[in-house]
Amino acid sequence: MTSTPDAPELWTAAQVAAHLGIAPSGVATALRRLGISPAEYTRLNGRGQPRAQYRAAVVRAAAARRPGQGARTDLS
Repeated sequence: MTSTPDAPELWTAAQVAAHLGIAPSGVATALRRLGISPAEYTRLNGRGQPRAQYRAAVVRAAAARRPGQGARTDLS
């Protein structure tokens, strides 16, 4: 998360996984299917592999649009 009050709330893949109820390894695929791309990439302590961060508001909105388990999406 960022520390400035005007900046959007950013979530890591682990936070997105917890919100969506999926495994952390499936976050990138799930968000790609929902049409969400990372807001930015950061490195832990300025080192290592870049980690994607996603806007929390966008993830919440996409989660609200998802059909429920067993929903017949072919009938709508």
